[in-house]
Amino acid sequence: MAYTVPQLKDFSPAALDKAVEKLLSALDQESAALADEAQRKTFRDHWLARKDGILTQINELWLKPAP
Repeated sequence: MAYTVPQLKDFSPAALDKAVEKLLSALDQESAALADEAQRKTFRDHWLARKDGILTQINELWLKPAP
């Protein structure tokens, strides 16, 4: 199952630590499951895509709304 970035309502250090822990766990799990070049490309696109990749979503949903 592909990771989706949740919208944060709580920006406390504990909440951020928990969100980052889930993010890194998903990154580890998804990267460990890669078997061939096509899967690596899909993985890269899912995480790094400029318009709707995970990193873009983190910027939009976590960093920009942070107090």
